[in-house]
Amino acid sequence: MAITDVVAAIKEQLPHVVHSIEEFFTAASKSSALNDEVADKWKQKGNEDFTKGDADVAAIHYTKGMTFAKSDDVLAVLLNNRATVFYQQKRLREALMDSHAAIQLKADYWKARKRRAACLKELGFASLAEREENSSANEDMTAVVNETDEELLRALARPFSGPFTPPPSSIISQNMQIQRDAKGRFISATSRMEPQTLVLETPFAVAPRGEGLFTACSLCMHRTSALFPSAHYRSVNAKSRGLFCSTQCADAQWSLYGERESKHPFYLLCSVDTLLALRIVASSFRSGNVKRVESVVERHTAVLSSSTAGDPEAPEAAATAASLPFDPVMPKNSFGRAHVDLMVGAFSRELVPFAEVGGKETLISAVAMLAGSDVVADAQAAERLRKALRQVLLNAVHISCVDRVISTSESHSFVTVTVGKALYSVGSLFNHSCDPNCHLSFQGNPHASSARLCIRLIRPVMEGEELTVSYGNIEKTKVHSTRGRIRTLRANYGFACTCNECRNAVDECIRKEDEAHYVKAADYYQKGRRLVREGNFTDAVTVLLQSYEIVMKFICPPPRPPQMMLPKTHDALAQAYLLQGDQAKCVEHLKASLDLNIQLHGGEYVDLVREYTRFALLSHDSEYRDKALALLETYYAPSEFLEAEKLYLTNTFKSSSSAAAA
Repeated sequence: MAITDVVAAIKEQLPHVVHSIEEFFTAASKSSALNDEVADKWKQKGNEDFTKGDADVAAIHYTKGMTFAKSDDVLAVLLNNRATVFYQQKRLREALMDSHAAIQLKADYWKARKRRAACLKELGFASLAEREENSSANEDMTAVVNETDEELLRALARPFSGPFTPPPSSIISQNMQIQRDAKGRFISATSRMEPQTLVLETPFAVAPRGEGLFTACSLCMHRTSALFPSAHYRSVNAKSRGLFCSTQCADAQWSLYGERESKHPFYLLCSVDTLLALRIVASSFRSGNVKRVESVVERHTAVLSSSTAGDPEAPEAAATAASLPFDPVMPKNSFGRAHVDLMVGAFSRELVPFAEVGGKETLISAVAMLAGSDVVADAQAAERLRKALRQVLLNAVHISCVDRVISTSESHSFVTVTVGKALYSVGSLFNHSCDPNCHLSFQGNPHASSARLCIRLIRPVMEGEELTVSYGNIEKTKVHSTRGRIRTLRANYGFACTCNECRNAVDECIRKEDEAHYVKAADYYQKGRRLVREGNFTDAVTVLLQSYEIVMKFICPPPRPPQMMLPKTHDALAQAYLLQGDQAKCVEHLKASLDLNIQLHGGEYVDLVREYTRFALLSHDSEYRDKALALLETYYAPSEFLEAEKLYLTNTFKSSSSAAAA
């Protein structure tokens, strides 16, 4: 049914719904305007948190206040208050940027000027700090604002991967090519390849997720707490959907999306999938740049070096112009709008009965059309929006990274943080496998993020072999049940997986007489984990050992192969013994867990980075440190953040080994 027919039916049969939608967006237009009173309330909350010692929460509240700040004076105070938090935490770079931004808004802001001088001094820029202090004493405001080293400040603020600008660009290996068969398109190797970076790509369209609005840049997705509102949005008295890490990103976002999105509150209120689909529809890139090169990393480094040095002859877009044909059927390598329009996007609960996602694309498109021409201009745009929503379901990927969380119940805990969602032209061509030979990540991973997609080959492949990734991390090392993987892929992506792993693997059925043992072992395991969280480590060890005994006696006694319950139980025991103070027992169970995971999944998968790291730091065995470093280099593209992660691991291992020897 056409969207225009749906809209006509709603207007005819449900006029009260149309009236409610109009009233809703009228009210939303008023609340989407900037408001200094709301900004001041967030400032007061931040002040209270800072007084109580909750510095991180205070910084978040100051940042939230910035999204509402209308006047320069109010925004300057919020920036200076956040700079105070960062300075106390010794996050000097962020404190310097905040204090400088406050001075740019309010030249006579003496507190900010003193804070900027202190930051410069501690960062080692003594001459700049001295000039700042002398100017403060003489109250020479204009000289301070204009003469402070702008180049230095820009260098400190620059995102590590550089802001990306249209059109979308891809640097890909020359040893891969698109092929076609009865099932459709796929990417294969044109020669034998060792592990390497295959693709570095900027998105066709990108949108921030709600949980990352105050912790990541809304365009480049660089994860940082030093975020700033866009001057463009403030000039039209409109709130933006997220903040930015630099003026470059704020300017790029305004030219790509902001000028249009600032005109209607629909863009502030819709879901991330809808926002991404709207941006796909509105993107005007007629073509994308695909450059086939011998070494992806070397080419990317050269491009960044040229653009960083200000070489006008070597911007990234020009350096990635199409060369050899990546797709023999499309020799022009048109991976912009033409390629996106060819994506089928025919997956939805509206079309596929067993789908558990989607099903609201028609309704969302109708509401967008009712919202007005600032959202959907005409019937053709409404149909494209419905198609784009289905493309998002099938082809978009979440931009994420891994974050360390220090807690009382575990020395190091790792959580996945999702900051955005994007659609990639070349990245969308890779098919799924539950045992993929490529790993999809984002430049800066594992512990930093960006919108630049990186696809790495993680094991050698032969000529003609298909190159695959796992969709949504649904692979054998993370979802252990073959039946569960097939069911999840059908529900979320609309296809039945026929990869070698799913065709050849068979789930071992639980015998009727063993069901009670599984239930009892799981109950003991969950109880043991709960006791660890509560700090009752002695009882936790006792209960977990009972779970381990049931598993070994009834569920997988030798010579039966181990099951996932076994390494999980060993891991829980290792944690309990560590917190109890028995490091020898902790290392013993951690080693058992590690060996069992390798036996179950093989010796090469990305989660082993964490396992090798934990074991290396606790056992002080350099062999496992080296294994962790090797896996980091295999799974993630070179970046300054990856080098920092490797340095952190090396130095932490050195410190823990020295402490143990002493």
